[in-house]
Formats: sequence, C-alpha cells, structure tokens
Amino acid sequence: MSPIQPVYLWRKGNPVEWALAFLDCFFRYDPGDDVRLLIILKGFDKTERPRVFKLLKPTVVDRLDLFHTTDEGLDLTAYRKVCAADPQKNYLFFNSHSRIIAPNWFECYEKAWAEIGSDGLIGASGSYEAPDFSGKQFPNPHIRTNAFLISGKDYLEAAHFSLATKADCHRLEAGADSMTNFFVAQNKPALVMDADGKLFASDDWPKSATFRLEHQQKLIVHDNRSAKYHHGVSRRRLLHAKASWGNDVRPPKLGLGQTVVRYFWAIWFYHGYRLPYFARSIMR
Repeated sequence: MSPIQPVYLWRKGNPVEWALAFLDCFFRYDPGDDVRLLIILKGFDKTERPRVFKLLKPTVVDRLDLFHTTDEGLDLTAYRKVCAADPQKNYLFFNSHSRIIAPNWFECYEKAWAEIGSDGLIGASGSYEAPDFSGKQFPNPHIRTNAFLISGKDYLEAAHFSLATKADCHRLEAGADSMTNFFVAQNKPALVMDADGKLFASDDWPKSATFRLEHQQKLIVHDNRSAKYHHGVSRRRLLHAKASWGNDVRPPKLGLGQTVVRYFWAIWFYHGYRLPYFARSIMR
C-alpha cells in the first residue's frame, strides 16, 4: 500500500465538469490499483452520491472512497475533518479546481515524501505573495493550499485555529500562522515540487518554472489561479507574476489569437469536459 492518500474535494454547488476533469486526469495518469481516491462530498446529504456516478465506469467507482461533510467552511475546513478522522495517514489534498497534468505525478510525490523522511510539507506550487490580509511583507514564501502533501497529524497541529471563514483559511495558507511557517519554525522542509519530481527550497522557487513562472511548463497540477495566468492576456500575466514573484519577473508574452483560444477553451468548455469525449478514461 502506498503511504500517501490522495483526496479530492467535490463540492455539491460546483459544476460537475470540475469533478469529471479531475477524475479523468487522475485515472488517465493512474497511480495504480492499490491507490484509492478519497472524495470529500461537501454539501451532499449523508447517503447521497453525485448523479454522474451512474455514468462512470464500474472500475472507477470501485476505486473511490467517500467522506461526507456539511458545506460549512471552506476547503481547508473539510481537510481538517478528514485528518481528524484518521490523523495517522499522509494526505495529498486536491481542491475542486485541480487538474493533474504530469503523467508521473504520483511517483514524484512518493519519491519526494520518502526523500524528506515523511516529515514536512510538499506542494505543487508556492508564492512569495503578501496579500493585504496576511500582515506580512513581500517576500512571504508559502506553499499554496492545492496539491499539497502533509501528514494528518501535522495538519491538525498547523490548523489549530478556527477555519470558519475565508480569512481564516487565507491565514493558514499565507498568514503569519501559515502551514509553511509551522514547518519552518520546526526546521522541517516546506518544498515546491516540479513535474520532474525535483524539489525546491523557498529561495529557489522562482527557478522552478511552476506557478506563474515562464509558461508554467514544470507545473505538476493546474488550478483556477494558474489557469488565469495560462490564458490571460500579456498584461494580466505580468500582474499575476509580479504579485507572486516581484517586479523583476518577466513572463513571456502571448499572441492575441493564442490568448483567445486558451480563454474560450477554459471558460466555455471547462477545458473540454463539457464534451463527454474528453472524459473518456472514466465514462462508460
């Protein structure tokens, strides 16, 4: 059995295409039959399952474990409930917007987790951004709270305060009490990992070609924020990049035609998942 438990947040109020997109990439880049996917069903009734389950392959449904929770709080609130149920596991948390884009993603996480002795924090992306709410000054290195790997015990210790509001969750991601700072204070690693499985300490994150850097070509998992950079016009990409990495960053420019195609593919077609063909790895 793998030492890592992947977890996906499926909120009832979200478009079903988001979940189909994640399930498709998870099983297209299948980590192996011994790896089960835990799905947090947030806002569903206790015995309710998404209707789209009827359209999924039985082999897919058989690999899913379900964790029901109310719709109170946000994603980090739900993650804490999962950790509280079994603090001894190591959890790889994916939010509702996640899209795995690296075929060897699970192997990379397993190898990296072993490399740090299963004690620390590994994320698919990080940022130096210091939002107004954080009370921090730039640079403010923090692992972003999507596609991050952490032990249940450590998550419960780091997330010891209220997670009832968006401000609370921002505090856990990028505030003075962030998960990253929790590990730094203990001299434990908080690292970004790229699509090749290479690990980067915070000083080297701008060299990782991941979140809001270059063409994000080494990003292992996309989400809504990386997507805005991906399909944004050049001016918008520059603003995003500067917010994360400072005024010296210079993202490559995109042509207007390329920008328009990327934008409509993402916004109108949910990266294709409104069209059943693009979920072929999971649909009957």
